[in-house]
Order: sequence, then structure tokens, then C-alpha cells
Amino acid sequence: MPAGNYAPETPFSALVGTTLNGLWCLDIVDNLQIDNGYIFYWGGLNFNPAIIPTAGSYQPGEVTELWLTNPDITNTNGSDITVTPTTAGQNCYDFELTDSFGCTYTETVCIDVAPEITSVQPADIIVCQNTGSVTVDLTAKDDEIRNGLVASDYDVTYFNSDADAQADMNPILTPDAFAVTTSTTVWARVFDNVNSCFKTEQVNVTFQEVNYNTVADLELCDDLSADQVETFDLTSQIAGILGSQSAADFNIAFFNSQADADANTGAITTPAAYDNVSNPEAIFVRVSNAQDQDCYQTGQFNIEVLSAPAIGAVSDVSDCATNPITNQLDLVLADYDAAVLNGQSAAAYTITYYNSEANAQSGASALSSPYASTDQETIYARITDNATGCFDYTSFNITVEVCEVVIPEGFSPNNDGINDTFSIPNLEQYPNFELTVFNRNGSTVYETKASNYEEFAGVPNKGALAGDGLLPVGTYFYVIKYNDAETEDVASWVYINY
Repeated sequence: MPAGNYAPETPFSALVGTTLNGLWCLDIVDNLQIDNGYIFYWGGLNFNPAIIPTAGSYQPGEVTELWLTNPDITNTNGSDITVTPTTAGQNCYDFELTDSFGCTYTETVCIDVAPEITSVQPADIIVCQNTGSVTVDLTAKDDEIRNGLVASDYDVTYFNSDADAQADMNPILTPDAFAVTTSTTVWARVFDNVNSCFKTEQVNVTFQEVNYNTVADLELCDDLSADQVETFDLTSQIAGILGSQSAADFNIAFFNSQADADANTGAITTPAAYDNVSNPEAIFVRVSNAQDQDCYQTGQFNIEVLSAPAIGAVSDVSDCATNPITNQLDLVLADYDAAVLNGQSAAAYTITYYNSEANAQSGASALSSPYASTDQETIYARITDNATGCFDYTSFNITVEVCEVVIPEGFSPNNDGINDTFSIPNLEQYPNFELTVFNRNGSTVYETKASNYEEFAGVPNKGALAGDGLLPVGTYFYVIKYNDAETEDVASWVYINY
């Protein structure tokens, strides 16, 4: 196409007022057939300066900015964040900005995190004394502080203050011979040679003497087997042995020999339930510092099984009922003390009685005297040594007998206090008896029975003379019905005289 001016199909005047900003599209159409399809090339496209608008500048504005969510971010203060990485290595965090045109920009910030120094605070260095000057080897704690870290990768140095340890200033020059005169604290600095990181650990040097406080011997009473073997709770001595020392700071073990206590071998495995092997027996105790077993003191106490007091045998008791109606026998318990003591001093022992073996063993619910015992009852007598508290007990059986009924042949109701009534000893042991008295004519003059028994005193309560003074002197007849299948009724006479 030859150079020249070419006009558009549509005049540019139609574009007046059209916004110039933005994308322009120019469509070039070859309307000439003679050029065989060759159109043209741009050697330069120049616009009339009159139609070019004044040049402008466009500054986008900031709308929002934020750090994208990350679990490592523990605090946000504007565009500042605090992060706590949970893994070693590279940890990255994204900051996002959005401008006023809606464009978003992201910047990633990465930090390299060295592996955590897994050192630990070591157990205290124990100086087994209360006062004085001593040197300790701090370096003996190096491996404990490293807690498995490779020694060639981690250096341990010691300082007199945490500030010095943090600043790596004024290290202790002779940590293997560190002089101390009282409990003190130093700080270990663990330095990672690979990543140039460090961590500090507190190291305590503690003066702590171990004391064994003397305790009384343990004594137990022998049981009824009399085998001189009992089960002792050795741990009951711990509080006394420690005294004012804290149980948390010390270990206490019990042994059968001094040599074992010193060597800390062969400790008694069940100190809370230990059966003595001899009587008496020495028990050896080792009190060790809980953090340093080589800091210890030993002591001993004895355990002893005390013999039960000797006890005499009490013969079984068989007697007539004191109260025939209830078939009970009143026992004066002190009457059996002499048999229980069997010649021993009454002042040295206490004797008590019980109606069950369990109470005799526990000492609960002792019987009072006199005691109304029943037939076939067992009574337990307990003797207690006043000095030791040890005791033994024995038993005896009670038989309440049905005794012979003794019927007198006469009485004299004259109020002289002698034979004033028709008294029939042991009649009341029959709970259903009946007594009837007749005169010589066969008339009933007196009746009574077990439920309302009153001894016949010569005054009739039946017949024409009932309640009318004393009966005349003479012979009277009576019938006693026992109403007992094993006892024969009685019919006989009695003479009344004044």
C-alpha cells in the first residue's frame, strides 16, 4: 500500500466525547481487490496531538492487610505477630494485602528454627553435712543435664548467676573443684555447637545432713498360740525416726543386719507386715537422702513378742437356781478370781468376765457382779497384765439344776421371825405349780400358784373362814401339783402351832 492518507469508513468526528481511557480496537479492512490480499504494515501510528488527553497518574490505595491463619501465631498486634513454631526447620507465614482496585498481593516470611535443646535441670548435688567447706564436681552433672544429647554437639559451662549464663560471661573456671561453704545455686549453659543456640539450667548444691532419731522398741502381746511370733508394722516407726525431717526428702529401709543396712542390700520387703524370726529381734534402719543414696545414717530398734500372763483353770459351776422362776443362778464373779490368778498377785492383774469369746478377746462389755447366769451358759474369764496390757482368757460352764423341793412338816405363824410361813424351798423352780391346803374335814382353806405365789401364813383365803384371822392349831393337809411331766405331784400334811 503506498504511503498516503487514508480515511476511515466512519468519520472520527463521531468519537467526540468518547472516553479515551481503556482498550482501543482498530479493524483494518482491505477493500481493494487489486492488491491480492496484501494489506500493509505499521511504520508508525500517530494521533493528532489535539485529540490526545492530558497525561494522568493512577495510585492504587491499600484497603486491607493481615497475616493468614497459622497455628504457630500466638499473638497479633497490627502487622506484628508472635509465633511459636512447633517443629524444627523452616517455618513460613503469609502476609496478605488487598488494594483499592481489588488486587491481592501475598508476601511469605520464613524463619529457620533450630532443634530444641532438650536439656533438663539435674538432681541437687547433696553435701552430706550441715556446715563446713567442701569442693564439689559440677561437671559430674554434665551428662544428666544434656539428657541424652550428644556431648560433642553440646558444650556445658557453669556460671554463678543466670545473667552471666545468658550473657556467656564470667564462667566458673574450675567447675570440677567448685568450693562451697553453704547451700548455693549455680547455672549451667548448654550451647548447641551446630546451630549456635543455648539454654540455661539451674543446678542446686544443697547442704543436708541425715539424722536418725532414736525410737522406742516395738512390743506386741503373743496371741493364744503362744508361738512367740507376731506381725509387726515397722513403718509405724518412720515418723519418730525422721522427727522434724520431711518424709519427702528421705528414703527409709529396714534390714536384718548392720552390714546389709550399710550396703543397702537385702532390705525387708514387707516392712508394714513383718513376722519376727527371733524374740526379741534387732531391726536395723537406713535413712538415706532421696536424691543421694550415699548420704545416709543408720540406727536400730528391737521388736519383742510379750508373753501372755498365766491363767488358772476355773471349775464348771453346777448349782440350784437362785431364781427358780427364771431358772437363773446369780454368780458372784469375784468368787472365781482366785482360781483365775492361780497364786499370782491380784495387784499385778485385772480380772474381768464376759458372756462371749469375742468380748473376752476385745475386752468389750464386761459383766457386772452378781451376774444372773442361765443354764448351759459359758462364762469367759480374762486376766490382763497391768504392766504390759497382754491378756489371756479361759472359760467355765454353768449348769442350773432343778433342786429338791424341801417341804416342812410344820410352821408357827406367830410373827417371831422363825418359821412364820409354810415356806417350801425350791418350789418356785417349777413355773406352773399349784398349792392347795385343806382342813381335817377336806375343805379348802388356802390356794396359791406360781403366777401369784404367796407363802401360806396360817390365814385362810378360801372357804367360810377366808380372811377371818388365823386358822386353829392342828394338822392340815396339802396337795402340790407341779404340772411338770417329769415330776410327781405331792400330797401330805403340815402342822400349824402357835
